[in-house]
Amino acid sequence: MKALNILIIDDNHDLLEMLDLILQSEGHQVVTAGNGTDGIELFNQANFDVVLLDVKLPDMTGMQIFNRFRKQVPDINILMMTGYRIEQFLDSIVEDGEVLVFPRPLNTNAVVDALETINDNSLVLVENNQADFSSRLCDDLSAHGLSVCLAQTQQQAIEGLSSAKMDVLILDQGQALTYAMETCCELKQQGYHVKTVMLTRCEGHLPDDADVFKSAKVTGCLFKPFKPDELLEIIGQLV
Repeated sequence: MKALNILIIDDNHDLLEMLDLILQSEGHQVVTAGNGTDGIELFNQANFDVVLLDVKLPDMTGMQIFNRFRKQVPDINILMMTGYRIEQFLDSIVEDGEVLVFPRPLNTNAVVDALETINDNSLVLVENNQADFSSRLCDDLSAHGLSVCLAQTQQQAIEGLSSAKMDVLILDQGQALTYAMETCCELKQQGYHVKTVMLTRCEGHLPDDADVFKSAKVTGCLFKPFKPDELLEIIGQLV
């Protein structure tokens, strides 16, 4: 069996030691990092076949690191590890706000009404199966006297919110819900507090956790606590 060069990034020291032991016993070369900053530094120092990456780290999110690694090495195999479910991840973004989910809106009225009753730290997920829904929602909110930022990328969102005081941010970043969540995390870290509408394809409920990560082209996802055999099976497929 081919030995792989593996980088593990997780802030759980006990888990790092366990994974290090298991993978080295299978003949793989392993290096570990307890935070994102150290993980990025190690990644830049060597060529890795596989990265095991925790979604929630003390200094940055796993998706920030994922996007960075993908840009540097487009074909790198990245396995996301998380003890969080999507509901918990979204709750951690909004903290003292609300998370509302709307199935297939036939019109924008329900979303407009909801935005009038929630606070600035809240998040509204809307299943969007209509190409012009975001622009129509933007027009309707403006007609209600609200200032609206419509963004398709993280950079657009930051530029829009920094240029003027906005009442509502509409995030329309395509099917990959992970990218929209990443944008929300970045805005939170930069101190922006705004009612946010996140357009998705969740069909009336939060999407399956694994599907969310697959939409971002993640190699695989391990939900903690996972058995060593689950990890070894995935690693074996990459050899």
